Amino acid sequence: MKTAIAVQAYNRPDELKITLDSLKANKSKHDVWIWVDGPNPKANEETVSRVSKTFDVARKYRGASVSAGMVNNGANTSLLMQMDYLFNVRKYDAVIQLCDDLMLSPNYIANVDKMLRMFEGDQRVGMVSLPIFIWTTTPWTIPCNKAIAFSEKLDYVELEISQNNNDSKFVEKETVILCKSLVD
Repeated sequence: MKTAIAVQAYNRPDELKITLDSLKANKSKHDVWIWVDGPNPKANEETVSRVSKTFDVARKYRGASVSAGMVNNGANTSLLMQMDYLFNVRKYDAVIQLCDDLMLSPNYIANVDKMLRMFEGDQRVGMVSLPIFIWTTTPWTIPCNKAIAFSEKLDYVELEISQNNNDSKFVEKETVILCKSLVD
């Protein structure tokens, strides 16, 4: 399956560097495409500078194809343009879409690849995602969290969860990551 990794970036150079470093740690052999959206015409000088620095970070990622917008298309339009280019022009079978504010676990891309292979050829599946269950005593903080911490002292497992939605023809399957000590 011909798969690309697409990273969408805007004006967060420090966050993009973290994302790209964590992507590099995944040791993926997929083509990497980085799109940096251009500055908004009403952006102040600081924002324009941050967009420029973001582009500089993207250009330093070895082996990636980097594109910088001259104008700000916005996240939705940029994403649609990226997907159109990668699927219709470059003819990729699958695209792993990342944003510029992620820190990937070292096996993230391998796990997404596993899910892509699991659903390859299934016309009913248009997107897969890799959820992670979080155990917390302060659930009200989850919406504002930007990262999930993993402990080197704990073991984690991938579980496949199947759910029959009262339709004998369709069983929903999902692969999740969970702390091993929480599994029955």
